[in-house]
Amino acid sequence: FDIAQRTQAGWDALGTYGAVGGTQGYGNGAIGFSVCKDPRDECVYVTGAVGKTRKLTPAGVGPGGTWSDFATQPVSLNSGAEAATAIDTTRNRCLWIGGFTESNPKQPYFLDLATATWSIQTYAASAEKANVEALKIAPGMIYDPVTDKFLLKPREGGKVIVVDPV
Repeated sequence: FDIAQRTQAGWDALGTYGAVGGTQGYGNGAIGFSVCKDPRDECVYVTGAVGKTRKLTPAGVGPGGTWSDFATQPVSLNSGAEAATAIDTTRNRCLWIGGFTESNPKQPYFLDLATATWSIQTYAASAEKANVEALKIAPGMIYDPVTDKFLLKPREGGKVIVVDPV
């Protein structure tokens, strides 16, 4: 949608935005995608239930862009759904945390945006780690480049959790 036009004329034409993945309905991959945008280039990364991370590269001018398969998700990430994701612009990577997984619950992952490679991030035991592990699904998160920290907000109450990306 082109906000400058303030009309439906700014919407991308039907069928020009590409499939994100999955189909509608519970349990088959089209709900709870984890989505974040890189503020440097406006690219959008979608961690979905199709075993792939998809990327939307925006058009140079006006609405639209191109969807592509960006990275294969680790099996342990399961669907990648209902997590918080944000781009660490200092290290050029995306942090995925607090979503729905089966074989590695609540384990944070990094996606290297230069190599399209996922890796598990481990943290030493601490009160903050316990807070992260206690998260319910669908938290919110941003990366603050001034403090070089992620700020993670639980979906239900609780305080903002500060996550050090190193």
